Amino acid sequence: MTNNLKITHKFEKNEFWATPIWKADFDNIDNIEIEDHLKEVKFSEHRGLLLESTDTPIVSYSSIMKEAILSFYSIDFDPFLIKIKDFKPKFYICKPNGCSSLEHNCMNDHGQEHDVCFMYFIKVPKEKIPTVSFRDPRSLILANSFFYKKNNLNNGMDLEFEPSEGTALVFPSYLQSKINVNLSNEDLIYFKSDMSLVTAGDITEPPEFNE
Repeated sequence: MTNNLKITHKFEKNEFWATPIWKADFDNIDNIEIEDHLKEVKFSEHRGLLLESTDTPIVSYSSIMKEAILSFYSIDFDPFLIKIKDFKPKFYICKPNGCSSLEHNCMNDHGQEHDVCFMYFIKVPKEKIPTVSFRDPRSLILANSFFYKKNNLNNGMDLEFEPSEGTALVFPSYLQSKINVNLSNEDLIYFKSDMSLVTAGDITEPPEFNE
């Protein structure tokens, strides 16, 4: 059974500006099988110790996307979610001493804007687990000192999350994120996909013509 995505953290000034991070643990995915598929996937090394898949065959991520799509319907979207219109699947391997840069995912691909980012962790080092940092780039967010004090955030900017195998995260594409330095002797392997969504609010009724 697919676990629901639940909000675990929020950056917020007030409810109007709330920035949620949803989390779920998927126990129906065979991560060992996915690792076997990755042996046939080509990776680019242009990011140094962070490898990015250059081609991503459907068979390598189909089990992840099946769970992801089902779980998306557990999110309380208003208006409600109709479908996932587009997504960009990628695998990443963060080698020892590797990391990613802080960036958002509001990128355009052939004119397609992406609404949310989905991350799923396939392999996580057993010791010295690399964390994921999140930062809300909107300047208004700095006004809520109570939130940062409550979560013991020293710099008032970042929120750190320690991943585990089988964990999925979903967050708005404008929220900046990065994988911090992998200080372990093992690879961190994860799947990431930027997604564009269609909600009921995107559907317009055809005009009525009077006879």
